[in-house]
Amino acid sequence: MPRTKFRNNTIEISIRCPKDEADAIHKAATLLRTTISSVIEYATLDLVHKLGIYELEHPPKKPKRPWALLPNRDDGPSDARITLSVSHFSAHLFKRAAEYVSIPDHEVATGTFAVGATLHFLARMKNAPDADPKLAKLVLPEEYENRK
Repeated sequence: MPRTKFRNNTIEISIRCPKDEADAIHKAATLLRTTISSVIEYATLDLVHKLGIYELEHPPKKPKRPWALLPNRDDGPSDARITLSVSHFSAHLFKRAAEYVSIPDHEVATGTFAVGATLHFLARMKNAPDADPKLAKLVLPEEYENRK
């Protein structure tokens, strides 16, 4: 279950995930010269809005198929931890989006959604025609490596 702590105007969220996912996100933050929180918040909000979820509007009709970007959790333990600080507004949208795509385990849904959204976003950035050459070095988990 993601641990949540309130601090000032942000919420601190602790997410458990497989080491390869955590390593990819850490490496991306380093390559982009930003924080892990910034990478995850930006990537997740990008997907939240692509799904049509906004703060003051009702979400669109729920999808009929399972969410294709759900990280694979069958391969072993979630042995790494990522801690991020996001705004209250972002955390609320993350939760709404996780519910919208029907992530099965509600206790970890927000964290799972954020990790899946971030890895998909990084794959799109890495494989874009005008990709930042620094991102070519980024190694993503296999299921995300060739996504566009």
